[in-house]
Amino acid sequence: MQASKLLKAIRAIRGMVKGLDLPVVSRLASRKDPYLVLISCILSLRTKDKVSSLAADRLFQVADSPQKMIRLTSQRISQLIYPVGFYRNKAKVIKNISHKIVEEFGGAVPGTQKELL
Repeated sequence: MQASKLLKAIRAIRGMVKGLDLPVVSRLASRKDPYLVLISCILSLRTKDKVSSLAADRLFQVADSPQKMIRLTSQRISQLIYPVGFYRNKAKVIKNISHKIVEEFGGAVPGTQKELL
């Protein structure tokens, strides 16, 4: 493809996607906080992006670190993330993952997939 056609195509694509809402994970990835990205990924599974985004915002206003998250009950996390799909199960998973991150990794999300899983 010629460079001029490629540039034209790139501009056209940028114009088409401008103004579209970013998925919650992409939006939070710009903050460079692996914990927020991890929790956002959990929320986004089987849930529309708009619902996930609003739920993540509500949750992170109350608890934006694993240390803060473990102070919440699973029921409170459920209330904050409702109506994401499987919100009760996800609340328990978020609580358990947060405990593990605090207890086993000193509050920092592990840097390798092997440690994380």
